[in-house]
Amino acid sequence: MQQKTNKRHTLQRIGRIVLKTILGIFFLILTIFLLVLTPPVQNYLRKKAVAFLEKKLETRVEIGRIYIGLPKNI
Repeated sequence: MQQKTNKRHTLQRIGRIVLKTILGIFFLILTIFLLVLTPPVQNYLRKKAVAFLEKKLETRVEIGRIYIGLPKNI
């Protein structure tokens, strides 16, 4: 009887850990998705894209604005 209850508690504990991990990953992705929609983060991404392209192409690059209106507009 004691072993059955210990196994049950162990399975419940593992189930809770897995559920919390999945929920944590989901909320992390949701937070990143919502942050990308804000203008300061879009400006940061624009600066990173300009720096990458200037380094890759070895020329001056200007990007006026990046607008990301997920899920339809990029």
